[in-house]
Amino acid sequence: MISKKFYWKKKIIPCIVQYNGKVIMQAWINKYCFFKTIFYDILHYWSRSRKKIWIKGSTSFNFQIVRNISIDCDNDAFLINIKQVNNMCCHFIKKSCFNEIYKKNN
Repeated sequence: MISKKFYWKKKIIPCIVQYNGKVIMQAWINKYCFFKTIFYDILHYWSRSRKKIWIKGSTSFNFQIVRNISIDCDNDAFLINIKQVNNMCCHFIKKSCFNEIYKKNN
């Protein structure tokens, strides 16, 4: 179990979310959100702006169901592989929050 090896260095840590092999978003998670996520198998995040828990999909019904969780080697970030309900993750009604592509001109 990840919680036995993992220790919290900070109050909140980044959570990178992956669906079908692609990174679709990044959000923040705290210890309470992490344990709620483990218990319910639905991602719970910490909103830094609102200073409260939010469940992805609670208003949009675009829930994120946990498939597996990885922790990075420094114990300060999660990579969570999910099943994205309704195939939409971004609040701009997109499949990913990473939609802008910038290419460097050579």
